[in-house]
This record gives sequence, structure tokens and C-alpha cells, in this order.
Amino acid sequence: MSEDPFGALSDDWFTSAGEADKWKGRFACCNEAWDIVEKLSDDVQIKGSKKCEKAINFFIQWLEVEAHVFTRMKLLQILSKVLAGMPTSVYEKKAPKLAEALMKQWVEKKVFDLVSPNLITLWKQSGDFSKWTSAISTTLESKNPVVKMAFWQFLSDAAEQDPARARDEWKKLLKGSEILENAMADTDNRNNDTKHHAYRFIATVAIFMGKDKDKRYTKKIGELCEDEKKKKVIETEKETMRATMKENAIALKKAKRDAAGGGGGDDAKENDAVPAAKAHAAASLPNTVVQHAAAGGAAGGTLVTVSNEQVDALRAQLSSLQAIVDALNTKFESFYEFMEDEKKSRQNRRLITGTGASIHDLFENFLLSTIGMPHYLQRFKAAGANDIRMVEHFDVPFLKETIGVQNKLEGKLLVKFIGKFNEETMQFREWLKQQNVMRAYVNTFESKGIITWGILSDYCENVEAVQDAFRIKNKAHAHFLFTQLERYRNGELSDAAEVDSDASDESDSDDDE
Repeated sequence: MSEDPFGALSDDWFTSAGEADKWKGRFACCNEAWDIVEKLSDDVQIKGSKKCEKAINFFIQWLEVEAHVFTRMKLLQILSKVLAGMPTSVYEKKAPKLAEALMKQWVEKKVFDLVSPNLITLWKQSGDFSKWTSAISTTLESKNPVVKMAFWQFLSDAAEQDPARARDEWKKLLKGSEILENAMADTDNRNNDTKHHAYRFIATVAIFMGKDKDKRYTKKIGELCEDEKKKKVIETEKETMRATMKENAIALKKAKRDAAGGGGGDDAKENDAVPAAKAHAAASLPNTVVQHAAAGGAAGGTLVTVSNEQVDALRAQLSSLQAIVDALNTKFESFYEFMEDEKKSRQNRRLITGTGASIHDLFENFLLSTIGMPHYLQRFKAAGANDIRMVEHFDVPFLKETIGVQNKLEGKLLVKFIGKFNEETMQFREWLKQQNVMRAYVNTFESKGIITWGILSDYCENVEAVQDAFRIKNKAHAHFLFTQLERYRNGELSDAAEVDSDASDESDSDDDE
């Protein structure tokens, strides 16, 4: 059964989306759309209505130009929910553009994990590497090892998940590009993850192109394998990936047969009915002797006698398994209730005006993305300490006694990250106090949780955003703050902290507008 979630979007939503030329309007539209698609099941089929096509066009356009991190995150979450179940005709013409926009997101660690799954889904649904040349070329030109690593991993994972499709696509991918040369060069990359996934991609080329008439690629790999260490790594990766590809290919064929109604017509249905009839007959017999036909078929099958003790043992095992299933169901229900409560609390939570994230969201992002310890989030919430402004007050006794951090290594890591964060907070706070034009806004920044240059940088991509976020009426003040923010982004923080006080006095005297 198919659904049309975008049909539930009002005409006002599309009007607002068309007028959204800044992140705030896009973020609001994304939140409204996410509230609808979040409830969809993972295997839902989506109708390709006009509203659906129009909404997807907006999402692709925004993903390409948006700088606001949380808006991009929401866009990727929406795509991950709807892309697989949507008719390819909705976005097929814009698939290359969407692929390029997705690959650009690898540079941002906060959305990194959402990118490749969307990209693989897009490739499976409507991907054609011969049309992705712009996206691929741009990615290969990147000097960022994380981007290169993500690209090689995406290609390798795609090959493993759908080897039959990949075999045809790899010819298009390798033709007319220097992609193999780039992968070979990355086998000497200093980043171990980049190196590892480059080897994996080379292994896929060796597997798919080994029997191809065009021997250029296998010849190049042969030259690389003159290094015994590299040859050993490639052979190991080939062996591992072949096994994975074989399993996935079998699973895909089975899924296609099941989708086609069993894949064998009436004969298959009759054959499937035989074991069911045998099981029913066995269940109807008394405990003393249970007889069933073996897998050889109803006629000519071997009869097996099972004792009462064996039957009782099987029943005991079934009871034990049922108890495990019941326990898991209870846990799942508890988890579902927790998720529903969490969603309600987030919806009811008052967001800070202008930033799109509350002091609690900022703390959650700090604990999950910066420190990487999500398992402590509930403990901080229970202690009422999930507030970004409270981080500077966290000390060792608090972490041990209130939060319950018993692992010494985790404790040291927490103290290290908290110490570094506090240094950044003090640096930002001292800078604010040193600037005459900024002293009036110190309390405003503190109340909103904007206490480091990094947090400020996430939400203000232009002067207008600075004015909107912090309600700075004086344009000269907003321009001054944005100029210093640009210096921070360019690694000139020391210069930003030593602005001539006379210049600050002059800005302070400007008329409010």
C-alpha cells in the first residue's frame, strides 16, 4: 500500500518553501515535513504526486546551497526516510545534481553518517555513473582525506550490496576517468581509513574487471601488486568481498523471487504446501510416536521416529525461546515509549530565538558529536545538567558521584574535552568583554548558550543571520561581529582578540538603525 505524505503539506508550506531564501525559513519547512515523514514505516511505498515532486525539488535545491548544519541534517533525515520507497521518476532527472550535493556533505562531521546511506539508495534506485561525472570529479579533486575515504567506502559498500548492478556500472565508472589512478595513489595516503577503503575499491575493480576484454585496469592493478605488501592486502580484500558479494547476491535473488510471488508459480506453491501438511500431520499424532516425512518429498520420503523425551525437550526449548521473545517485546515497548516521550519533549521544548537549537540541543550535540559518549546523555538529563552553559562547572567529583562515570579512561577523556571546551569558552568570553561594542550583548550570548566561537560559527553564515539571531539593531555592531567571526573561521582568532579599542569606540557611536 502506497502513501502520499507530501500530500499532507499545505499550500502555505509550498509558498513558504518557495520564499525561503535563508536557513531559518528552510529549517522551519524541513521540521514540518519531518514531522510527517518520521511516522512512515521503513518499507513504505510513496506516491509520486505533484506535491511530492515539488517538495523533493526544494530539498535537492536546499541541500546544494545550505550552510546551516541542522537544516542539512534534517534534509538528510527526510531523504533517508523517503528515497527508497519513492518512484524514481520523481527525481531521476535531478539524480546527478542530488549525488553531487550529497557528496559535498562529507566534509561536515555532524552529518557524515547520513550521507553514504542516502547515496547508496540513490545509486540503487536511479544511479548511472556515466551521468555523475561532475560529482565524481569534484570529489576526486578534494584534498580532504576524510572525503576521499568516504568516497572509496561508498563505492566499495555499493559493490558489496548489489554486485550484479555494480559489475555493469563499474565499466561506466572507470571509463574516461582517472578514478583507478586516484585509488592507487591513496594506497599511500597517511590516513589509514582512506588507505583501507582505497584498497577495498581496487579489490572490486579486480573482481569485476578480471575477465573483461579491456585489460587496461587489470594491468594497472598488476603493476601495483608488484609491491608484495600491497598485493597481499588486495588479495585479502578480494577474498573477503567476494564472500560478502555472494551472500548479498543470493539474498537479492531470493527477495526478487518473493516479490514475484514465490518465483515458481503453482508448482512452487504446491511444493511449499508439502512441508506444511507434514507438520500439521505430525502435530496431530500422539506423543508416543511422532512421524514426519523427510525433505525428500511426500512420496518415497524416509519416516523418522521421535521419542517422547525428544518431543518434551523441543517443547522446553520452544518455551524458553518464547520467554526470550516476550522479554525482547517488553524491552521494545519500553524503548518505544521512551522515544515517544523524547519526541514530545523536543516538540514542546522552547527553541532559542534565532539559533534553531536550544541550550539542551547544544549540550546534546557537544556530548554526542564532540565527545562521542551518547550513553551518558540520560544521566546528564536525570541530573538536570544537560545545559551547554553548565559544562564549565563540571568537575571530577560531579562526574563520578552524580553522573556515575566509573571507567577511568572515559573519565579522563571527559575531563580533557571539558577542559578544552572551557578554554574556548573563556577565550570567547574575554574577547566579548574586551570589545566596547560587544559588552552590551554578553548576557544575550550567555542566555542563548552561544559561549564559544565554534557554536557561533555553526548558526551565522552571513551578517543578516547575525542580526536575526541576536536581534542586533545596530548594523555596524552586527557587521563588526560577523567580521570577527570570519577571522575566526580563517584561523585569525588572535587578530580578532586584539582589535583596536579606538575602532570599537567609533563603531559604538554609530546611530541605531
